[in-house]
Amino acid sequence: PNPFSTNLNFKNLQGDETMLLVNTLGQVIYNGKNIENQYFSHLHPGVYFLKINSEKTKTLQTIRLIKE
Repeated sequence: PNPFSTNLNFKNLQGDETMLLVNTLGQVIYNGKNIENQYFSHLHPGVYFLKINSEKTKTLQTIRLIKE
């Protein structure tokens, strides 16, 4: 999903993931599940960070994203 313009798409999600999207200032843009159903066209272009927490696999992953 990198870079993205309006929404995020993922492959191989388990379905239990909680997602936290933050900007470079640490401000929360989105917090919850089913981030694929959200539209982010209102966001300013720049760098964002997506933290993916999976209960099934007990993992926390952080992805750097670029909004066009």
